[in-house]
Amino acid sequence: MSRLFIPLYFALTFSNNANCQDYFFKTWSSEFTATGQQINEYNGKYFLSSAKACDNIKECAFLSEIDILGNEIWRKNLDFLDITHRTTFIEDDTIYISGNEYFSEQKFILHKMTTDGDSVATFDVLSSDVPYTDMFLLAVKKFNNDIVLGGRGIYQDTMHTLMFVINENGSVDSVINPTSHTSSSKIWDITIDNENNLVVFFELKNRFQEQVRKIIRFDENYNETWSYTSDSLLFNRSVTKGCVLEDNKIAYVNQHPNRHFDSVHAINPDSTISWIYDWPDVNYLEIKIHRLETLNNGDILGMGRTTNFENDPIIEGAPYIFRMSPDGELLWEKIFVEIDPEDGESKGGAIWDVEELENGDLLGTGYLRNESWDVLLFKTDDNGCINEDDCDKVSIITTTEELSDDYQSIKLFPQPAVDNQVTLQVDQYIFSKELIIQCHDLQGRKLAITIEQFNEQEYVISNLPKGVLLLELVDQEGKRIVEKIINL
Repeated sequence: MSRLFIPLYFALTFSNNANCQDYFFKTWSSEFTATGQQINEYNGKYFLSSAKACDNIKECAFLSEIDILGNEIWRKNLDFLDITHRTTFIEDDTIYISGNEYFSEQKFILHKMTTDGDSVATFDVLSSDVPYTDMFLLAVKKFNNDIVLGGRGIYQDTMHTLMFVINENGSVDSVINPTSHTSSSKIWDITIDNENNLVVFFELKNRFQEQVRKIIRFDENYNETWSYTSDSLLFNRSVTKGCVLEDNKIAYVNQHPNRHFDSVHAINPDSTISWIYDWPDVNYLEIKIHRLETLNNGDILGMGRTTNFENDPIIEGAPYIFRMSPDGELLWEKIFVEIDPEDGESKGGAIWDVEELENGDLLGTGYLRNESWDVLLFKTDDNGCINEDDCDKVSIITTTEELSDDYQSIKLFPQPAVDNQVTLQVDQYIFSKELIIQCHDLQGRKLAITIEQFNEQEYVISNLPKGVLLLELVDQEGKRIVEKIINL
């Protein structure tokens, strides 16, 4: 796997008997590696963006609607899109999901869908002036009437920050590179402050390999109005993500100058440091923070993974979540550990994203390492507890609820297609009868194909046009799967 789960290798846990307030930890097992990347709530519905390996080489994605218990309602495979963990947003009944195009790695892709999972349009996003390569999208934010995509791209052997400003039709209005003077730079996160300024978090490295973390505010015309630059370190492995606090301070992840530890820093509007929270300086403990977000009451929620070699049993990379006050007081932290029965060691995994529900409960996602990396879904109360009567800092999970991925039972062959046709075999237990089959191109246009059904489980699909095609299967209950066809 090359970049599916940058930049870390994480660890996780799983599920108690989940009988308390419908709190749970679950996994969706997959044939190949898969992780939950982001959860979005919209009008009482919940949508999960997940990254996966389409095979042993290529990386792609799928989008699911889930219910409040973590059950999947429908799924749409996005085999042309390689996503990361903050590249989806929903507005006006339209889901915008963005990522990388893994065939050439020379463009970003913006895909629009309805909240029922129907494709609307797909747009290529690239620079018309500079031929960037190895483009990698890391953050997307709707800002006024624009969509801002941030990441990195390689040009003339230098890694450049890429900030594309595009409209809803996918056209690039401008490409902003505020860190062109550095030898290596990328954008890790984008948010909006309380005064409607765009706040962008950067990782920078100069030619002497010194590394800093930079935060820049942009006004509505994308002019820089404020910036903060951290102390320079020769080695800084922190993933620079952050959130805006109620008093317009900015909390972000940085590394302690004298330790290889992630810590949380808060920056005042005058660019001075308000406070820094560091975990204990012990050689058996490691904290890796993947994201910070601001909760409804102003608290900070952090998530990631942790290691503690002094715990019994040993915790070696486990899902980790914590809550802080806006003044930097650690309110609670929770570690979820599942022990592998075969070797007695903790399983690996991580927490990528958490959505705060209206009642304060926390619905989150990430991955757990079973035979492969599987999508993790969990729900806790506002104190990070699965069981209110048994909620220690370290929760030893003894029974994981593992949900089989039914979609493994869809077979589409040969790949690539031969003589412009493929055979589709469907497990009878996955779909109800009256299956509707349609074919689309990568722009979402419906294609005219021929479908011949031999029985309830087997179809021959012919008269396929050349190119990369998307085959969509929908049954009368609304269950949906999309598979990729390559016809050379």
